[in-house]
Amino acid sequence: MGMRDLSAGLIGLRDIELLYREFFKDQSGLGIFQEQISNGENLWDRNNWNGHLTASAIVLNDGFNQCLVMHHRKLGIELVPGGHCDPFEHPAESAKRELAEETGLQDALIHHWHSVRKCPIDIDTHPIPSNLIKQEPPHFHHDFRYIFVVGPDCELTLNQSEGSWLGWKEVSVLDELYPRVYERIRRYL
Repeated sequence: MGMRDLSAGLIGLRDIELLYREFFKDQSGLGIFQEQISNGENLWDRNNWNGHLTASAIVLNDGFNQCLVMHHRKLGIELVPGGHCDPFEHPAESAKRELAEETGLQDALIHHWHSVRKCPIDIDTHPIPSNLIKQEPPHFHHDFRYIFVVGPDCELTLNQSEGSWLGWKEVSVLDELYPRVYERIRRYL
């Protein structure tokens, strides 16, 4: 899957599997995700309590020394912008859409590393605890993470329903929030 494919819009389960396999060349990290693919589960269905797709936007300034972080209103923690993938939406497109919805950034560019490597900078399967208010049982998020770059004149507009704070921090904060992402940024970019 090249970056040309991102503009094509809707993709299928096989495309998601290919992205995942490209990321995990040794196949040892497939686990729960591979089992869901083998079972033909709809990974875009937010009611799939085995696990479903999410995407995150790791936004760097053009000097690669700062990253955009927000304080998530519901979770009460600092995160990068991101959220659930819409049905059959490519995760890179989901990350870009969520970035625009949460921060107002419309012109962020996906880093060219993704077109060379043809995969996210990181894929993380992590548990989500039950939510009694939403009546959701515990489940997994398969989070596809992408690097975006913005220039110095970008304007941020926090979506107040999503976060209580939005701003730039030293890129080293990623070592605390997303250690694999930070290590890969240092290695590849």
